[in-house]
Amino acid sequence: MKDPKYLAWICEQHCIVCGRMPCEAHHQDERSKKMMGKKCSDRRAVPLCVYCHRLYHDKLGWRLYKRHWIGVELTIQNLREKYLKERLK
Repeated sequence: MKDPKYLAWICEQHCIVCGRMPCEAHHQDERSKKMMGKKCSDRRAVPLCVYCHRLYHDKLGWRLYKRHWIGVELTIQNLREKYLKERLK
């Protein structure tokens, strides 16, 4: 699912790992449901600062970085709820 407005909003949030800004949208896939060559839904994006995003992709990868992702599913749900509340204002 593509949602450019949601991705723009994600980039305005604080990094979920360190709290810094500015952020980039990191697409957090569901490991068990990942399909080769397919990007996950934009609604599964989380905000990561440039440093944390590069650290994830270039240095640590999923296996080592997952320690920082305890509760990421709850974080994704909380971000969606916050986004919807802000849109309804």
